[in-house]
Amino acid sequence: MSDLPLARQECAPRSARPVLSKLLSQASLELGANRAQDAPAIAARLPRGTSVFVSHLPRHSLAQSLPAVQSLHAAGLHPVPHIAARRVASREELAAFLRTACGQAGVRRLLIIGGDLADAAGPFADAAAVLADPAVAEAGLREISFAVYPEEHPRIPARQLEDALDRKITRAGAMGVSVSLVTQLCFTPERITACIDTVAARHPQVALHMGVAGPTSLMSLARYAQTCGVAPSFGSLVRMGRKSLRLATSSDPLRELVPVAAHLTGRNRPNLAGAHFFAFGGAIATADWIASEMAKR
Repeated sequence: MSDLPLARQECAPRSARPVLSKLLSQASLELGANRAQDAPAIAARLPRGTSVFVSHLPRHSLAQSLPAVQSLHAAGLHPVPHIAARRVASREELAAFLRTACGQAGVRRLLIIGGDLADAAGPFADAAAVLADPAVAEAGLREISFAVYPEEHPRIPARQLEDALDRKITRAGAMGVSVSLVTQLCFTPERITACIDTVAARHPQVALHMGVAGPTSLMSLARYAQTCGVAPSFGSLVRMGRKSLRLATSSDPLRELVPVAAHLTGRNRPNLAGAHFFAFGGAIATADWIASEMAKR
């Protein structure tokens, strides 16, 4: 973990402040599929056109995320639905969702992920299978995002992930669709910077968004860490958190953002597109935090 102070880390090195400002000014965040009512409040806090990702929750159909997608569009934000491949029950479900999301709610970008089911609920075993479905090619999308992993994936070897990502980027390019990447949540800045450097070397033209936890309770983070395989770096966070009463109750996004910004200062990383905030049900609080930080810079 970084040895930066454990209290609020607002004292970023002066040279790193432009990178930190870029990460914040081009930020996106995540909204729970069951939180459509939060869209107007998010829009009141963040710039018009901010990208807001809509989760594809376990045991929920894609159609159940449509109210959130539609509310974000109506509020002047850019909805970016998740599609968790292994949770999609049928090709018909995917096609129907894309018709409504793209045709009526302005969706032009998707985040396609594998999903965490041991057995696929339908015909899609992974993100590549969704990408290959004709409904995706016909949806009028401009951009498709995929995940990359600063931590080791709990089930898939790193080389297999890299090869799969190469194929997905090639496939999307053949479709005439832009590609962007979002780093999975990680609490170790050194692993985040290593991931950013690796992506810059392998895919220098692909936009990369740094995933970071919003201001979230450690209990919420612990549940996510166990589910998504980032428990090792979360354990480091908790051990350091014992030294700070504030950190013992909630996370501070600057813990990851400041050291990453410092590392990137002076390096040529034109594909770094901004921070992406995982909100864990606290999208309004996350939007408040982003707006507050942007106002200081």
